[in-house]
Amino acid sequence: MVGTPCQIRVVRKLQRQGYFARKFPDAEIFLIGLFCFESFDYALLKSRIEEIFGADLDAAEKMQIARGKFLVRAEGREHSCKVGDLGEAVRAGCDFCDDLVSRLADISIGSIGSPEGFSTVIVRSAKGERLLEGVAYESREVRRDDVVRLAAIKRKNAEKSFAGIVAGLAEGLEAGREQHAEPSASCGHST
Repeated sequence: MVGTPCQIRVVRKLQRQGYFARKFPDAEIFLIGLFCFESFDYALLKSRIEEIFGADLDAAEKMQIARGKFLVRAEGREHSCKVGDLGEAVRAGCDFCDDLVSRLADISIGSIGSPEGFSTVIVRSAKGERLLEGVAYESREVRRDDVVRLAAIKRKNAEKSFAGIVAGLAEGLEAGREQHAEPSASCGHST
């Protein structure tokens, strides 16, 4: 299975609960995780690309995110914009994800840290090693600092998002305590 970090996390949870062992007892599952800074709602992305470039995303021959740019080749033309220009199309859950490099996968793959035309590959398990045994590849130097730097940014962004929720919860709890601490009118009855 190939997926983003959140998708890989779901599969690991299903594995832990024995889902695949019950439904597909003879299947051997390999997880290939993609580097992911954020994911887009396709309908919103399609609308935004139409708005910015006048291009139909369904007709795109290629889409890529590289060095903070969203690149699209559609209808014989190349288009690019800053990823930040697509902010309203980013899925809400991405603000809370701290996993850039699919830590739970057997192999993680992304373009961060690698030269143009190459991918950074991180082998994370013995299954991942077995999967790569039969693959021909050309080894190049990876700029690990790039991967570490962006992973730290993603982690910090998630922490900020959670901090906002925690602060809101704390304010709500405090407001609730204040309401219960106020004197309340009492009722009595006479006989």
